[in-house]
Amino acid sequence: MKRALRHDADGALLDHDGRCAKCGELVAVGDTRIEPGPGFRPTGAEADPVSAALNAAAARADLGVADHAGRLTTS
Repeated sequence: MKRALRHDADGALLDHDGRCAKCGELVAVGDTRIEPGPGFRPTGAEADPVSAALNAAAARADLGVADHAGRLTTS
């Protein structure tokens, strides 16, 4: 799995149908957070300068990830 899909409201993983493993809700696209999954292999910063910039900003702020709206979050 190269990408993990999570319910933005509670952080739980989504199944293949888009249903939240924690609350059981069928999650709308706008409420879905996409994160690197266990099979993700980075291609290098030069191949994706936007992701590199977001990751660098998150590392400097010690936050971790950007949510679906591009806001840095702690989860």
